[in-house]
This record gives sequence, structure tokens and C-alpha cells, in this order.
Amino acid sequence: MLDVLDEVTRSAARITAALDTLTDERTRAPAALAGWTRGHVISHVTHGVGAYRGLLTMARTGIEPTPRTDAKTFARAVQEGADRPTNLRSRLARLAEDATSMPVERRAPWSRHSRAGSTRPGTPSIAAGASSRRTTST
Repeated sequence: MLDVLDEVTRSAARITAALDTLTDERTRAPAALAGWTRGHVISHVTHGVGAYRGLLTMARTGIEPTPRTDAKTFARAVQEGADRPTNLRSRLARLAEDATSMPVERRAPWSRHSRAGSTRPGTPSIAAGASSRRTTST
């Protein structure tokens, strides 16, 4: 069985490698999501990393993280970040550090909380754009 936290680290490396292939022009290019650019997709992933870091904190400490951002605020942050998706690399690096520093005895809660979202078959790379997304009302 693949360790979820090892997969977090590998996924962060794959996303970072995909980011390295994007020019500013390619980042502004349309994604497969109607009305989104690749910058929107990158911004969405950037802002979503915090939720996973919160789950890691909860698994490590047993303390519930602060409430998540509501959908409207999250959507606004994604929109505002689409033209300047600059800090995904650093957020992924912190997520990977959090994952690799997780004590072995605390990994079971992480796996239980994150399993539903840990595998997304058919999701293309950021460089290629995305094919689907969860919709939320704004």
C-alpha cells in the first residue's frame, strides 16, 4: 500500500516540475475549465494546500484547525491570484515538509481524513490544464 504522505511529497514534486514548464504566456492561456486560465488552476491549488496542511496539523496534534474559508472567499482568492500564481512552490514545499516530518504513529489519522481526496484518476497535469472541477455557488 502506498503511503499517503509519501504520495503528497511525490505529487508536490510533480506539480513543481509542471510549473517549471510554464511561461507567463502559457500560464495566462485557457485551461480546459470554461472561463479559467491555467493561472486560475494554479491559484486554486495554491489556496487549497492550506486545507491539507490543516489536516496534517490535526493528525499531528489532535487539535481541529481554524474554520476553512467559505466558498465565496475562496473563489475570490482564486480569481485574484490567477494573474500572479507565484507562491505555489513554497506552499507545496511546506506541505511536503509537514508530510515528511509526520511521526509514523500519527500517519493513520492523516490517511483516514485524506483518503477520499488523495487519488484523482484522470486528472491531467497543470501544464496541460484540467478537465473537470467541483462547482460551487458564488
